[in-house]
Amino acid sequence: MIIKHNLQWQVGFSQSNHEQPKQFVPARVPGAANLDWAEALHMPDWKKGVNYKNFKWMEDCYWIYRAQLPDEALEEGTTRWLTGKGIDYQYEIYINNERLYAHEGMFTPFSLDLTGKKGELKIVIFPAPKDSLGTVGTREEAAQCCKPAVSYGWDWHPRLIPVGI
Repeated sequence: MIIKHNLQWQVGFSQSNHEQPKQFVPARVPGAANLDWAEALHMPDWKKGVNYKNFKWMEDCYWIYRAQLPDEALEEGTTRWLTGKGIDYQYEIYINNERLYAHEGMFTPFSLDLTGKKGELKIVIFPAPKDSLGTVGTREEAAQCCKPAVSYGWDWHPRLIPVGI
């Protein structure tokens, strides 16, 4: 039997993977951290005019998702799993600040046995990858990366590099 738990996710940002965010907002999972942040803080629609420029800083942040694991006891012989179809792009998963898993890449499924684990589940997503040889602020930064180059800007698409669960 599979029982799904709908965790109450929150997301915040910091400048390092070990720094706690100053603020958290509700997050949708699956979803994009930058869009959840924009919605919670009532930022203007990124698709209108040059509003996308208000989102530029978000690609260089560490985004921290957090949720509390359910406290209820499991029946004997039952296991609890965290499963996902992929987290975009580089990330680490923690329970109570103990690192359980790390990965880099898009759309790679994972399953982690969380049986017996309680407390805070945290997923730290690293800043969007950028090729240091590419011209700063252009889609050349997408070279050598699996993320779509269009996210880094195109003549018909503004720059918005999403990250999220």
